[in-house]
Amino acid sequence: CVAATPEIHCLVTDYKNGDATYAVRYWLTDLSQPDPTDSLIRTRVYVALRRADIPLSIPTQSILLERESPDERRQSEDMEHRLGALSKVELFNPLTVDEKQELASAMINAPFAKGEALTRQGAEAHWLYIIRQGEVKVRVAVEGVNQDVASLGPGDYFGEMGMMTGQPRASSVIATTDVKCYRLGKEAFQAILQRRPELVEDLSRTLAVRRVELEAVRDEASEEALRERLRKTQGVVLRRIREFFALKQ
Repeated sequence: CVAATPEIHCLVTDYKNGDATYAVRYWLTDLSQPDPTDSLIRTRVYVALRRADIPLSIPTQSILLERESPDERRQSEDMEHRLGALSKVELFNPLTVDEKQELASAMINAPFAKGEALTRQGAEAHWLYIIRQGEVKVRVAVEGVNQDVASLGPGDYFGEMGMMTGQPRASSVIATTDVKCYRLGKEAFQAILQRRPELVEDLSRTLAVRRVELEAVRDEASEEALRERLRKTQGVVLRRIREFFALKQ
């Protein structure tokens, strides 16, 4: 029950031993249950810092070992998890092993708390999300009425059209549990497409097929009509990818 006004403030309250201390100031509309609200605010701040790759201040020390360190093992396991997540995204099937490793290294861990919006309908965000843990619901606003149209879980992904063409989000995605995702941005794909612009043919077809299949669930169309829709959709997607990544035809 956080008040809309006055607005929430984030203040620097102290500097000590190279660390900065911040305070979040907010106002309540209901004073009967301050603790649950305080817990929720702290959780939201924590996951926002994690998404931004800003670690909490923890004293550290460096120890050099000749054998593989726990950090190296964790990095190796993390890379395996990332490559496993990428393997479930059919969009990346045409990529080489080295290209997939390049994308895996560029992926960012993006946690979200229950109730948070991973993305909102109409927003411009050039990221693809792959769900590692938890569940989300896909919500579409039609004439001002919100409709939940799908649920997604581990291994599912969304946002590929925004990452590849820059199109605004077609739906909102809301966390129904605490969620852990990998997030991949346009920049990671830029270098690969500059080296291999011929990939756009396969990528545009995969994106077009996925879009037409989603539309076919709602529409009753003949196979011939779907084939024609696929052809036109691929042409539009191909042009948008080339424009978005500034690729020569």
